[in-house]
Amino acid sequence: MVITSATSKRIFIRCDKKYKNSHTFDNGETISLQREFNCFNRRHTQPVNAIVIQSDIIPAGAEVLIHHNGCHDTYQIFDYKGLDGEFLSGNERYYSIPETECYAWRIGDGQWDPAPGFEFGLRIYKPYPGALSGILPKQIKNKMLITSGEYCGMVVMTKGACDYEVIYQDLNGKEGRLIRLRHFTEPENIREEICAIDHETTEKINSGEYLVGLSPESAKQINVLV
Repeated sequence: MVITSATSKRIFIRCDKKYKNSHTFDNGETISLQREFNCFNRRHTQPVNAIVIQSDIIPAGAEVLIHHNGCHDTYQIFDYKGLDGEFLSGNERYYSIPETECYAWRIGDGQWDPAPGFEFGLRIYKPYPGALSGILPKQIKNKMLITSGEYCGMVVMTKGACDYEVIYQDLNGKEGRLIRLRHFTEPENIREEICAIDHETTEKINSGEYLVGLSPESAKQINVLV
């Protein structure tokens, strides 16, 4: 038996490159989604679900969400052989990716946990105050409601373009979405994206004045989400 392990600061993963290309309806019927041909957004088209084989920061066997360019030839292990000695076939491939490109992990059907160096959040929206109907709320830029870690339940001010949205395949066969941003336990990390806590906006969310969510269409009051 050949034992393979990741080098320092990298994660050894297995990824099914076609896993994301389907949709399961509530009645159990599944259809194929040809993502590569209907969208130029690589976060939407590229695989991000993977299984950990070996890592220093995430348990082996855990499901992880990775960067949308993680399954690139740059990281692929081309000469990997399975335990039976045969080269890999089908849609699964093996990769050695940097730890910084792994954003979330879970065991089985458990909740997603942020990988070290990341937290989860939701975008913040201000409802339209006028008399017209059907006007979508407006996003408040560079602010997020944190939903994990030490700042959970608080609004933070961030640097620009920090709300990276992961589009993945959930266990129910439907598309799932999760927003991550960078946050580190060690002080003065140059990649830190949380700048300050905004108590005033936090109060407006808790009172229902502001909405939170992944998009203007799905944004709701915080008491509706809980």
